Amino acid sequence: MRQFLVDVTGAKPSMVSIDAKANKTGYPYYAFSTPIGSGQFWQEHQGTDALPDIVAGYLSGYKEECKGDFAQDIKDPVQGEHGQLAFGTATCSSSPYQDNGAEVLSYALTASDNVIAVYVTYVGGNAAKAKTDSLGKLIARRQEADIR
Repeated sequence: MRQFLVDVTGAKPSMVSIDAKANKTGYPYYAFSTPIGSGQFWQEHQGTDALPDIVAGYLSGYKEECKGDFAQDIKDPVQGEHGQLAFGTATCSSSPYQDNGAEVLSYALTASDNVIAVYVTYVGGNAAKAKTDSLGKLIARRQEADIR
């Protein structure tokens, strides 16, 4: 995954950090940081027909944590020869994870052979700029090329 993030962001390998972690239930994931944003990555086994529902579920959980105005945008899934991609973003005007500042959250999910790969990215600060320059959008573009 390090090489993937290096390729997507154009960063040097030393500028991308990745740490293995586990959520509250013990499920493993990787937390990563790059010069243009940070996020989490994990994989799980599921059917490919539910990608939009999975994105909507993740974004609804984030909405509950948002302390300000919340807006989301879930794109239609893209089907390719090698899998399927779903992508969604959410903007929170007052996020507890950004000292009550603005934050943009992006989800890029690919499904192939019943394995879903999930990249969750978040960028704080200027919400308009973060939404335009989203690390999640870069990852989604790269994953779309991979599924085609």
